[in-house]
Amino acid sequence: MSGISSVLDKGSILPVVRVCFRAPNGRTREGNVLIDSGAGTTVIRKDFARSLGLQGKREKIDLAVVGGERVEQPQSRRVTFSISALNGAEEHRIEAHEIEKTVLSVPRLDRPWLKSFAHLRDIDFSHKAGPIDLILGVQFSHLHAEDEVRQGRQFEPVGKRTKLGWFVIGSDSSQKTSKVCSISFVQPVNLEKFYEFETLGIQAPQCHCPQIAMSPDDRRAIELMENSCKQQGGRYIIGLPWKKDKNLLPNNYSLAEKRLFSLERSLKRNDVKASLYNQVMNEYERNGWSRQLSQEEVEAKDKPIYYLPHHGVYRPEKKSTPLRVVFDPACQYQGVSLNSFLYKGPCLIGNLLGVLLRFREDLVGLVGDISKMYLQICLPEEDTLVHRYLWRDLDESRDPTVYALQRVTFGDKPSPDMASYVMIKIANENESQCPRAAVILKRDRYMDDLIHSTSTQEEAEKSKGEVDDVLATGSFKIKEWFVSSPVQEMQAENVSSPEEENPDFKDNVIGVNSECTTTKNINLDGEEGIKTLGVNWNPQTDKFSFSVKEIKIETLTKRTVLSRISRLFDPLGLASVVTIKAR
Repeated sequence: MSGISSVLDKGSILPVVRVCFRAPNGRTREGNVLIDSGAGTTVIRKDFARSLGLQGKREKIDLAVVGGERVEQPQSRRVTFSISALNGAEEHRIEAHEIEKTVLSVPRLDRPWLKSFAHLRDIDFSHKAGPIDLILGVQFSHLHAEDEVRQGRQFEPVGKRTKLGWFVIGSDSSQKTSKVCSISFVQPVNLEKFYEFETLGIQAPQCHCPQIAMSPDDRRAIELMENSCKQQGGRYIIGLPWKKDKNLLPNNYSLAEKRLFSLERSLKRNDVKASLYNQVMNEYERNGWSRQLSQEEVEAKDKPIYYLPHHGVYRPEKKSTPLRVVFDPACQYQGVSLNSFLYKGPCLIGNLLGVLLRFREDLVGLVGDISKMYLQICLPEEDTLVHRYLWRDLDESRDPTVYALQRVTFGDKPSPDMASYVMIKIANENESQCPRAAVILKRDRYMDDLIHSTSTQEEAEKSKGEVDDVLATGSFKIKEWFVSSPVQEMQAENVSSPEEENPDFKDNVIGVNSECTTTKNINLDGEEGIKTLGVNWNPQTDKFSFSVKEIKIETLTKRTVLSRISRLFDPLGLASVVTIKAR
């Protein structure tokens, strides 16, 4: 297929006409036909063809869908039938290929709204909500030809009459929400796809070395970051890499207000969550991470406007941060979102597998976590105005107050790479005075986690000091440092295998134990470990471990074994001796 309309706003009216289908066996049925001048092949929905009793020869066809991808249809039938207008006698012979589904569906047509237009008032459109049954391609151009056109003013819907009857196209302004539909074909998942998922997050990303050409979008994103990143008042400021003009963003106050009211109803059902949410929002304003906008700023028409809905992620088991407020720049309004206006940028966050492997190069491990890294980086004033949000301390007696986030926001598409760009810039600016810190920040960092190894305890202490000094120039600090025990405590002759230390190691990894419902840390020697980059590491023994929740499994199947194994995050393959057999 040379083309198919793949994006449909709920407010869009497609050229769809209701017709009568007649099969060679005499069976008839009404259905929806999309007159698509972008389709090079005519296709019919398989279920609809079966309901008519259509028969045909099986053929292998290739369909080219939007984006250039080619999709093979090995069992498509070529079927023949006739269609005619609902009130007409002339039948038109059609030949089409079956496909599983057309995805697009016809929304309900607001007839009173259509009758409000004088040029459409006397037309009775044969329109019924439901799936598209036939996509009529350009080879039937005589059925695309327009015998009559009814056109009003600019942006008003247009009525067209063809041999199949009347249809209307345009934008339905009576619909206020939007949805996106696309043609997609799902193919069987093969072994290659399975291992692509297994390496997600640990496979080396595309190299962005100077000698390797980046995509035009990535180059533009880096250029925008370079031009906007600067140090001011002891902190770094970096602008968002805009793909489109920020002033074109719609004012989505109504959506943000609706989401706020929904959030308030949810919080009022749980006093603990409500109290924690209030504390977090007050902390944002108290620490300068956000500020209240004045009435003049709120009403200003010459500045960009966009509001971020927000919600809470409640994790009571996390004592330090039991509730985290999450802003939603991916939320769509009128078919766009803040993220759709931004470049992603090249991957600058580091390579997980490489960082972990280098962590085992030397004898002394050094691990640190940059405290609230995003919230230490400021945004330019105009970029803060598209990070507005609503809050009123759960007080329904007053109108919501408008705030604006002042710092890099978790959830913005380019945020990870913006923060990483600042880290690299700090490292480069201080490389001559603090070379150790520069290496750690550029090479041994994955997002806000620093994982490094040194030959001696003394070198580890020096590295800690240098990193602390360099980060302080941008108002960053390490939440807590962890250093592994002295070398003499980790002699090779004292290291035993997992099976020797814990005879139930294999069972624990697989997680099959019908009597226990607790979480076990395997191979920790009784000491508590820390979690870094998704793996447990014990600085006392310098050993990795795995946390496995054992649940009661009455019937052991291949599916349950694979499910349990897939939950074990093991980027270094340390547990492969067990998991490979289970796989």
